[in-house]
Amino acid sequence: MPSAVSTMAKPGDRDRASAVNALNAQDSAQLEEPPRIEELFVASALFETSCGMVILLSVLAIAWEIDDVFVPQFRQFLESGVTGFFLAEWIVRLKANGWRMLGPLGIFDTFLVWVPGVLAVWILQPSIQDGSTDFLKVVRTIRMLRLLRIVLFFKHFKAFQDLFKLVRGLLSSGSTLLSAMGLIAATLYTFAIFAIDLIGNQDQTGASDDVKEAQNLFKGLFQTMVTLMRFMHGDDCQGILDVLTTRQPWIWVFLWLFTSLSSYVLLNLVTAVIVQQALEMSSADEADLAKQLQAQREEDMRELEGMFKMLDEDQSGQVSLEEFMQAQSSRHLGTKPSSIARERLILDLFFAFANMSNPKHQENPEDKSHRTPSG
Repeated sequence: MPSAVSTMAKPGDRDRASAVNALNAQDSAQLEEPPRIEELFVASALFETSCGMVILLSVLAIAWEIDDVFVPQFRQFLESGVTGFFLAEWIVRLKANGWRMLGPLGIFDTFLVWVPGVLAVWILQPSIQDGSTDFLKVVRTIRMLRLLRIVLFFKHFKAFQDLFKLVRGLLSSGSTLLSAMGLIAATLYTFAIFAIDLIGNQDQTGASDDVKEAQNLFKGLFQTMVTLMRFMHGDDCQGILDVLTTRQPWIWVFLWLFTSLSSYVLLNLVTAVIVQQALEMSSADEADLAKQLQAQREEDMRELEGMFKMLDEDQSGQVSLEEFMQAQSSRHLGTKPSSIARERLILDLFFAFANMSNPKHQENPEDKSHRTPSG
């Protein structure tokens, strides 16, 4: 009597098995539609690396132009070449991504390619007078914002993975930076009001010139906020504090309190929030990868279930070794190139499990002839 392995059939499994069989038959009859060559090219490391190198070249060209390193003819040739490459890159991305180019990043990239690039270099620059070259220089400098795309260039190199995470975390923390700027401005505004009253409005009668000069730094709201920023960043502020303490010995308490709250607490808190966001993005990437692996496992289990149902030709809910050997020899399980090795491995594992589940086959050496070669 042939040994058998239960396929753990449940109520309603036969209808589901029929659907799975139909899907597997369809998959084995025709190959999956391959991705377009434009999509493969845009997603390749070669494409992103080439774009990153040209972006770096364009940034260097702008820096050389500001410093007047090379002659105008070579500068125009280099700018035209970079503009042409960016335009070709934009066309390729548009052909590959289609309507996905209408996202925020795609619209911003389109602006950088056409306005500071095509419009400024190929249209405005040849047609306007020399008196407007400074304006065009500013417009072309906006193209340096494409440097943000170089983060995709770092993504394809293991040596730059940490840098890629940092840059991506910085780009994704725009709202956090804006909130931090608002919090810093509010802190400066609040302490500036107290500083004007405690320092700037104090009587200067009999004070030395150094003291008067230091107190004048705290007259007016904007000037006081700028002076407090020097204390926030430790920008040559100790001299101001030393001069003020000769006239107001207790003022160091106020200035040290501001420095502690702004420099040691507020700025470090902003840094910690940005780093935390970068770590959360890294964790989110790991979670997405885990979801992809889980989806792949579920798909494999569905395929395995369909294979078991196809092996069970008599619909008995069990698979005999004869049915298994017949299916394996006839390759009745589909021929998708991406799954041949996986199906072969699953078949070998299934056969090993079936053989182990039958003690007679383990004890009888003659049954070794029924085994299929592995690998």
